[in-house]
Amino acid sequence: MTNIGPKTNIAVYTGPGAELAEDVVIVLQNSIPFRLINADDVRNGILKKFKLLIMPGGITVNYIPYLKQKGCEAIKKFLNDQGGKYLGICAGAYIANSAELQICKSRMNRKSGIFNCEIQVTNLAHPIFKGLNNSIITVYYQNGPHIQPYKDEKSLALYRDGSSSVLETSSALIFSWHPEKLPHTIPILFKSIYYLAQL
Repeated sequence: MTNIGPKTNIAVYTGPGAELAEDVVIVLQNSIPFRLINADDVRNGILKKFKLLIMPGGITVNYIPYLKQKGCEAIKKFLNDQGGKYLGICAGAYIANSAELQICKSRMNRKSGIFNCEIQVTNLAHPIFKGLNNSIITVYYQNGPHIQPYKDEKSLALYRDGSSSVLETSSALIFSWHPEKLPHTIPILFKSIYYLAQL
């Protein structure tokens, strides 16, 4: 486990599944203090030290097998019993509705492709979008889920097909695209961290 910066309440997961974690780390370093954690750390109870768990993009099918049941239970306890928050990006979004984690009930529909695309923000007053002048923004998409929201799970932004691209639940923000990839969307990542970690 690597310590980045001073004492922090933010954990960035870097185990199998989060193969694109370095992209998040590069953006956050020297800006927001955080610690890197892996699957062993999660299974051994490290999440009790944090307020926010960031699960970056990568390879979805690698996440759950390496976390194992004990790691998934630790994440559920962190969110449900300890008041922790979750920020899932792409692969971290897909696993949010897995049977093992049950962070959300919204349906994740897999769509292939790597490209920039436009989304429409549905609430410019939301803290993570505060300061945007236009509800249409260009984002970096890499095989992320097109989300069908479940009941009171809120869609904060839409793709052109009407599916959600950013979802909010009582304990999580879930991005189907990569806010860390483009200079003009990096502030959305920062604001999401501030919002969830109460910085």
